[in-house]
Amino acid sequence: AGAGGKGAKGEKAAAKGKEVASSQPAHVTATIDKFNAERDALALANCEEAKKRIEEVAESQSLPPYVAQSREHLEAAITVGRATGRWDVVQDASLNMALLSGTIDPLQTAEHLAVYQSCKLRQEALRVLALAQPPNSREAQMRRKIDFLASRGFTVENNEHMAKAVELLAANSVAQRRLEVGTNIFTSALKTLSPTDLVVSLALHQDRADCRLLMSAAHGCQGTEMGRVDVACVRLDAERLRTALALADALQSTIRSHFLSLLGAKDHLESGRNTPASKSGNSRRASKASFGRVGSVASMSQRGRLGSKMMESLSENAGVIRNAADHDLDHVVMSTEALLTPVAMLLTRLLAPTPGKDPLPPRSVTLVLDQVLAKLPVESLGFWRATPNSVKSITREFSLQMFLHRQAGVTAAGPKPLKKASVSYMVDPRCEVGGAEVEHSLVARFNQEVLKQYTGWKGILGTGKVPSEGDYERLLTKASGALYLGLGQCLGYVDAGLVSSLNLPQLMAAIVVDGARTEQSHRRQSKIDNNKHPHLLALEESHTTALLLSLRGANMVVLNRWATDNDANMSMLKAVLEAMAPGAQGAASVLWQRRIEGVTVNEEVEALPLTTVMSNTVVYGMSDLRLEDDIKK
Repeated sequence: AGAGGKGAKGEKAAAKGKEVASSQPAHVTATIDKFNAERDALALANCEEAKKRIEEVAESQSLPPYVAQSREHLEAAITVGRATGRWDVVQDASLNMALLSGTIDPLQTAEHLAVYQSCKLRQEALRVLALAQPPNSREAQMRRKIDFLASRGFTVENNEHMAKAVELLAANSVAQRRLEVGTNIFTSALKTLSPTDLVVSLALHQDRADCRLLMSAAHGCQGTEMGRVDVACVRLDAERLRTALALADALQSTIRSHFLSLLGAKDHLESGRNTPASKSGNSRRASKASFGRVGSVASMSQRGRLGSKMMESLSENAGVIRNAADHDLDHVVMSTEALLTPVAMLLTRLLAPTPGKDPLPPRSVTLVLDQVLAKLPVESLGFWRATPNSVKSITREFSLQMFLHRQAGVTAAGPKPLKKASVSYMVDPRCEVGGAEVEHSLVARFNQEVLKQYTGWKGILGTGKVPSEGDYERLLTKASGALYLGLGQCLGYVDAGLVSSLNLPQLMAAIVVDGARTEQSHRRQSKIDNNKHPHLLALEESHTTALLLSLRGANMVVLNRWATDNDANMSMLKAVLEAMAPGAQGAASVLWQRRIEGVTVNEEVEALPLTTVMSNTVVYGMSDLRLEDDIKK
């Protein structure tokens, strides 16, 4: 709780708030839970009588003596925690305030939930930065100094060195500015959105005895009055949560092993085709030249027949493997739907048209997901498609505070923030696709299928040399759009320590098209990964990659979540680039349409199975950025 009078006061206030809140646990908890259950059940009826009954129940609550005291102490804890920089105190107090307010005051509950998610993101981001940044970097040294002074009880108010260190860090680090937590976050975010935009926040709180899901949902109110805010707090089945997460982890490893098995069969077939049956290189083979020629012709014809059979078998195996991966995804989706049934009930009601009124146009949904829930394929759940044409696009976000920082970055960049001519690319940095056959390489396909349409782009191709960190730094710091097209994980090739130390305020969009592999790249990367610490390997995951890029300045991040192949990546890249043209519908909308088209509709079973290829790519941040032409003066 910090040192000094205010820190001690805040610590006592937080302790007093918890003590008062727990003085009547049975009465307070039972009453709030009962009210929440009644409120949610009545809200589903969607009629005037239900609304009147809810208001009557809210007015007849007998909680004021306990609620008022707890709220007073928790607000004091939040105020002192902000002043002293104790964001862990602010996080805990905001969570308790959200639980305390419940559905009695939905707007305040949503505000406290937004603060809780922002503080939780701050804690996660600082942990990721501490792991990724080199220890001798200037930013890491400044953070260590601030942490040392804070551990000695110094704050910005009572220590000059602490104040200067915090000010200097904020002035020189985009990440530090993006981790600032403001006030009225929820209201400010809704005012920047239109009524066709829907913001859904899902926060998970776990302890030893309980697992709760806090939800808030509301439409934007740009130019209009604040609309209805829906909130709920439900208890989740901890066993179902563990099952869904285990299935999601197993899905990634299963898809990766499926693609590797296909790659192994392909490479074996190609090596059989390209390797001669006999090589003249010593005297014994030279003396038996006639036998070698006869054996070579016979083996080549035999290999031709065997190759055609292997190709047929390979295509059949590819279909079987893709179907198996799709069914694995179905199991994850069904497990997630069973876990998030309360969310489905709430959002189905919000997306359904109101009886007697004209249906609203398709909504652009922003999902503010908890770190744990981000592992689940939430975009693929069936309730998004329960009402036809109700959803236009779905994007992810880390917190509403990060959303506001992104909007401020786009606004500061001017009317055309993403310049078409200032897009830089990194394509197959080690030239591992195609090898000596240049015409079949990934670089050749990129030149033929992408660069011919987007002239003026500059970047790194793996055909010349292996890029250095300096090459990556020069490319990223000058681009308003960055594109990575390659193998493995992006941060397995571009050092995470470099990305986590750069300031990229000009970077509007980062498109990361990775996840494909070859036998050669898999062997090379496996040797490198064997010498890495597990914490460093975790930095290469898609969620952490998106977080690092967002912290350093990227306002839109498009990336894959699990393994794929180069053909699927090229198809996705071309679709995203076409969707980002001026006047087009946007990257998030195109990816949503691809996800819908990837659902096989059956007369007996609706919307099964989902395809792993179409459900792979997600968008973080702004979804309406376009590749604009430069303004000529």
